[in-house]
Amino acid sequence: MLHNETRKLLVEAYKKTHNAKEVAECFSVDISTVYRLVERMNREGSVDVRTNLRGRKSSLSESDLQRIKELVQQKTDITLYFLMKVALIQTSQDFMLMLQKVKGQLILLH
Repeated sequence: MLHNETRKLLVEAYKKTHNAKEVAECFSVDISTVYRLVERMNREGSVDVRTNLRGRKSSLSESDLQRIKELVQQKTDITLYFLMKVALIQTSQDFMLMLQKVKGQLILLH
């Protein structure tokens, strides 16, 4: 994977030379990578690595998280069992993710 600075230099090199094959050889990438990055720069204005698109996505929506926050605020002695039943949390992984997002408000649940 190319670092952000290398990506920017690659695009600049292509814009100066308009020779994708030569740029690809200089940066040791496939010619399609040159075209893809140039197109992305033209379309989005950036070629930075998009790390926000990686990893497991939350199965809890923002409305789920808001509902959980409200439940905890209404009933400070809420139990994990009750929270899981009322908030309809399906897995322990989901609950751990929710704990990370609203930590500080759920200290009484341990």
